[in-house]
Amino acid sequence: KLYRIFFASLTTLKKFVSFKLSTSYFLFHKIRI
Repeated sequence: KLYRIFFASLTTLKKFVSFKLSTSYFLFHKIRI
């Protein structure tokens, strides 16, 4: 049970990080142009 919760939180964290990265990347290019 605990492992499942840990895995779910890890997946959420990965999704959040990827979203944050894409957002910063988009902003960076917007500032460059």
